Amino acid sequence: MNKDIELINLVKLNKITINDIIYKMERELSGNGGLSFKYISNDNDNVFVKFLIAPRNDIEINKFKLEVQLLESRNPYNELVKTTPNLLDYKIHNTLPIHYYIAEWIDGVTLNQKLSMLKNLNLEETLDIVHRCLSVAAYVTPGIAHRDFHPGNLIFLNDEPNWDNSQPGEVIDPKVIITDFGNAIMPIAFSYEDKEVDQLLIYQNVNRRIEGSFKSLPPEIFKDPIHAFLHNPGCGEAWAIGILFYKLIEGEDIIDINSISKYANLTCTNQIEKIISDKLKIIEEKLDNNYILIRIIQGLLKVDSLKRMSPADAAGLFWDYRFGDLNEKSIEFQKKYIDSGRNYPPRRPDECDCY
Repeated sequence: MNKDIELINLVKLNKITINDIIYKMERELSGNGGLSFKYISNDNDNVFVKFLIAPRNDIEINKFKLEVQLLESRNPYNELVKTTPNLLDYKIHNTLPIHYYIAEWIDGVTLNQKLSMLKNLNLEETLDIVHRCLSVAAYVTPGIAHRDFHPGNLIFLNDEPNWDNSQPGEVIDPKVIITDFGNAIMPIAFSYEDKEVDQLLIYQNVNRRIEGSFKSLPPEIFKDPIHAFLHNPGCGEAWAIGILFYKLIEGEDIIDINSISKYANLTCTNQIEKIISDKLKIIEEKLDNNYILIRIIQGLLKVDSLKRMSPADAAGLFWDYRFGDLNEKSIEFQKKYIDSGRNYPPRRPDECDCY
């Protein structure tokens, strides 16, 4: 038993009470960013509990508080489309430097687990997975930059999206939950004072340190990430999904990077753009040489973050391709439609995108 768990037991936080229901620590969780556990009640109800014990500095405290704040901010939106776990409670120990929050337990499998169970994905199965990832990102990223968006942090629910019966303009639940907001930020919050979280400290930390799984992080982390997140919300998540899209099609990473220094070198010497361009040409046949799909993956993997296709636009194009009639249109029409941001021919102002 490690020292953190010994301390949790010692201060009797191995049992917690929520709404008069007692939950007991069942097991420690791996791959959830930090010290986290599954707790279970006598009625077999589960909750997720994450601890911050003896934080080393103010950055760790403020990042944890921000994670709590972001989860809480999503609670009302989850009533429309469920995209994140609902926050149930946040507490600080009366005398010891122990912070912890409690969130609802999500039943499902991570995308990593799902992919390990699936073998030899066909194109339609690949498109469905990527479409669902883009859709959930489209709902969350207008206000939040996750900064660690990869298959280990995406839980696919057992239910399937109701794509077949959907209509243009209809809100569709992708049945995917985003977890682990430990590295997430709210870029617009850097513009105002926050009594709960030291946003200036978070801002300085983002510009000084690279955090999260670097293989899914976008190239702008080596330049001015906050500028990118502010001016093209969702650009980081779009890149991560583009990386995933390519790997599902080709079976390997589009960029062979085994260290952060190699990634930095490829980015700062401008080699990365040519590598991606060359690799994307190779997989066109595996995309059935389909103009729409080629434009989507090209758009998601634009090295220039300001030119990168947003998750919302990409998700909308997936719907147009899979369930609309865009694939039946001429290439000329498709080009104008995509170039215009899905606004060709111009639509009525009351029409909205279908994710």
